[in-house]
Amino acid sequence: MIEAASNYYTISEVWAALSSRFKRKPAPAPQVEVLQPVAIPRTEVERAVYAALILAGEPVNNRRLAELMQCSPGEASRRVAQLEGVIREQRLGRQVMLSLPNHH
Repeated sequence: MIEAASNYYTISEVWAALSSRFKRKPAPAPQVEVLQPVAIPRTEVERAVYAALILAGEPVNNRRLAELMQCSPGEASRRVAQLEGVIREQRLGRQVMLSLPNHH
């Protein structure tokens, strides 16, 4: 440690050594999320499924998707199957979570 009363250091050197320890570090740059383009829905089924998933804002299971589309769970499952892999399916325990490809 540097002592101010020392014969070896001037006051300006002591101040520079002490103040360098307490300088503010620059704030980290905010991370920007880049969204990938989503295929434009062409059919009414695609529009209904995309709209429901966008409304949800997060991955949902088939029952919640059916509630958002105001149809039965079986009908929701058929609509997702018609899209042939356009919808991202991720298993979470016993449930299959459905989302758009660019949402996690």
